[in-house]
Amino acid sequence: MSYDDVEDEADDLYLTDVGFVNEWLPRVFRELRSLSISDFWIQSCWRRSDILALLSSCCHSLCELEVKNAWLSINGLNPMPMLTSLTLESVRLDDEDLSKVNHCFPCLQVLNLIGVGGLTEPKIQLFHLRKCQWTVSNAPQSLTIFAPKLVKLELNCIEPRSLVLETPLLSDFYLSLRKANKFESHTGMQGLKEFVAQLVIRDIDVTLLFIFTILDKCTNLSDVALLIHYEVDPKIASNFISRCTADRPRVRWRWGIWNTGAIDTWTSDSI
Repeated sequence: MSYDDVEDEADDLYLTDVGFVNEWLPRVFRELRSLSISDFWIQSCWRRSDILALLSSCCHSLCELEVKNAWLSINGLNPMPMLTSLTLESVRLDDEDLSKVNHCFPCLQVLNLIGVGGLTEPKIQLFHLRKCQWTVSNAPQSLTIFAPKLVKLELNCIEPRSLVLETPLLSDFYLSLRKANKFESHTGMQGLKEFVAQLVIRDIDVTLLFIFTILDKCTNLSDVALLIHYEVDPKIASNFISRCTADRPRVRWRWGIWNTGAIDTWTSDSI
């Protein structure tokens, strides 16, 4: 449906409306372990929902929560120590809201933030987090993750000014950046063994500096997969590959060509 097909004041599909949720939640909240709500963005984007406060007040056994297409408020949010998995997709939050999420969901082991808007300098600080997928839709100034038990991280972002990772047990890291020439490098990823990145190469020296900085910081890193955008000049790509393999011959390099929705890969042994 388009905006033209919906009346401005309509709320018949506003699924994170507290009044609507209150009609059915009292009948199921005692046994509720998992909940997923996908709202109708046309009606929910300009209405701030207090659904998180409502759920935290009564759903004490909730372990998994997924909310999509909503503008969420954290006013009145109570701690939910049983919650171990949280997915927020196409939602609007502020930095202080994310800070409250860190505080009220202390036992999260899985966190998915996909297209969460409104954040400028977001910080994730979760001591039990083991798996995280973070797709940043806007261009925040810095991203910080403090998660001493984090093992797997998939991070897709645009042009962050800085990326700070304090994740000493990280062993599976997927990183996608639009630009990395302004990076500050503060990492704690000694457990990282495999690294995957999608690259658009505009300046070979800048790109090499970024890759070699990662290698220098992650001393146990032995398997590196670099996916080069299909529009990069083949001569530039070939030069980049040659300099990587010549400078770090002990690394097991894997190369690939990526386009939207398509990835082709090959190993350095086939070059």
